[in-house]
Amino acid sequence: MYLNTLFLDKIIIIIYIYMETYTLSRGLSINCPPIIIISSSAAGDSVTGKDISQLILGATGTLSYVSSNPSAIGVNYGQIGVYGSSQSGSATITVTDTVGGSVISTASIRVILKNTAEIFFTDPTVYSNNLIEITLTNPVTNYDLGALLLSASDQPFNFTISTPANPTDAASIATIDTSTGIITPVGPGNFTVTVTQQVKSDPNNLAYPFYRARTKTIDFKLNPIVVPPPPSADIKITSLTVNPTKIILNKLKKKLTKLIIASVEPNNATNQTLIWSSNKPKIIKVNSSGLVVGKKIGNATITCKTTDGSNISKNINVIFKPK
Repeated sequence: MYLNTLFLDKIIIIIYIYMETYTLSRGLSINCPPIIIISSSAAGDSVTGKDISQLILGATGTLSYVSSNPSAIGVNYGQIGVYGSSQSGSATITVTDTVGGSVISTASIRVILKNTAEIFFTDPTVYSNNLIEITLTNPVTNYDLGALLLSASDQPFNFTISTPANPTDAASIATIDTSTGIITPVGPGNFTVTVTQQVKSDPNNLAYPFYRARTKTIDFKLNPIVVPPPPSADIKITSLTVNPTKIILNKLKKKLTKLIIASVEPNNATNQTLIWSSNKPKIIKVNSSGLVVGKKIGNATITCKTTDGSNISKNINVIFKPK
């Protein structure tokens, strides 16, 4: 981020410019955050300020501009002007993209006079509900509130913290650096931060710059640390059943295969994988599903065994007869 200051007659325009594009609404975008701070040094002047039309990107038609507070901050063909005796206040400049009489898209830019008794977020859309939720972490991650506030005054911010029930309870939830606004979470709960900043009552009187305080309160909610659930207990197999327990294959009758059905208890055992094997695979073969196949005349023992460490097994006797 860099700070660009333009000196135009008796008005100083301070523009906070981030080197990236912020999309404001469908179609239109602006190449700086949608907040412009203007510091007026003389009342009663009507001085043309920043040409915001140069900041608008993505227009497809004719742009028009309307100020929500034209008596203090006006706009004419994209040129911002401070009018009358305004020393404080703000306005929203609405930019409309129109093609053939139809509105294609709109965008809004906030213009703030430096002595406005209001404190703003750098991104007003994110914290528009004035509630910031933080989830606790281990180790603790600090929250830099001061970095999120936009200053329209040369004076520093001051931060205090309190809780709704009892201000002295705040330390059990969070602490805050009163000058930087860095919050250190302690435990779950709700708290409020009050931000105070001094602003000159008469910015033209350098000899006696009287100050008044402006404040903003921000509510916080600290959520507990998210603890992943413990891994489920390893449930072992306690019983293994096979059916049938004895098989007779007959070559003459072309009875060459037989499927063995295996079941385990409990039925929610963690690992229910079974291993099948034959002690004479050249005579009687078995696959991983328990299907027995006769290869040669003879007999063999098929074994079904658990793999979860319970070491349970069952044997099935198989005879392959010629007829």
